[in-house]
Amino acid sequence: ETGQFLFVCADGAILSSASSEFREFDLGNEPPGTSESGILWSADKIGQTVVAVGMSRTVYQRESSGKWTRLSDEIEVDQPEESGVGFTSVASAAPGELCCVGSRGEVWIRSNKVWDRCDVPTNCDLTCVSADPDGDYIIGGTNGTLLKGNSDKWQVVDDGTNAQAITDIATFADDVFVADGSRLMKLEGGDLKGVEPALDSDPGVRYLSSIDNALWAITRERAIVLCDGSWAEFVVGSQRID
Repeated sequence: ETGQFLFVCADGAILSSASSEFREFDLGNEPPGTSESGILWSADKIGQTVVAVGMSRTVYQRESSGKWTRLSDEIEVDQPEESGVGFTSVASAAPGELCCVGSRGEVWIRSNKVWDRCDVPTNCDLTCVSADPDGDYIIGGTNGTLLKGNSDKWQVVDDGTNAQAITDIATFADDVFVADGSRLMKLEGGDLKGVEPALDSDPGVRYLSSIDNALWAITRERAIVLCDGSWAEFVVGSQRID
């Protein structure tokens, strides 16, 4: 379906809206939020599908027909009952490939319907992932953790100053943008450089989204958009975005 918005709610439910009406998806016999499926944390458009991820290493994929398929049943782990483990973000750097990141430094890549856990140089909780123009994954996490790599080759990206948790990453116009809840940065040659939109106040960016020809940077109270090389601001009334 085209022209449709998908929302992942705090309780893990997924809602869709094409106008002012919302409906909740049925993900099968295991509704979100149960111990079997795990609470869902985020969803992203991957190719022509939507993929949602959450606790208990839960991964669902929505096809164009509207059917949701659980992909996480294919994941094999040594301790399946381990508590507090889950995915927080998903991205794709190649057709048919998924990269899911989450708690305790877990990074899993699915290729040819096979999941492999990656050996990455951190055990910090990982919060976000995006594919970069080189075909690698850029992963952010707590304590300013920022990784770049793919499969079994990973490196730590460290600007030496960022101690805050990375809250989101997005690739736009061949550039990688990084947010940490207070700063908006761009990855340049392995270093993070601050981005200062020409606006009246500190951007305080927490969430990023690259849609068509625009980069959206979301703060607690407003949205900032980069389009055609210029920044514009949209105030979100008095409602804070948490």
